[in-house]
Amino acid sequence: MFGFACDEKPELMPLPMALAHRTMENLAALRKEMKLPFLRPDGKSMVTVRYANRRAIGITSVVVRRSIVPGFHTRRFERPSSKN
Repeated sequence: MFGFACDEKPELMPLPMALAHRTMENLAALRKEMKLPFLRPDGKSMVTVRYANRRAIGITSVVVRRSIVPGFHTRRFERPSSKN
């Protein structure tokens, strides 16, 4: 949790927070446009950014948690196994 303003982004939020907000805004738009109709409005996101010398040098992880409609099976979106 951040409780300060900074100049990393025009929103005056730290970069990880700005990226997490943008992620959730994009998912909300996809839900409202019915491109991902199985999503519910509730969710959260966390973005971890790697810094060196006080500058962002990369994103190390993105975690998104969304509620889905009852009865939806996530197996539809799993990657096929590359094991033979």
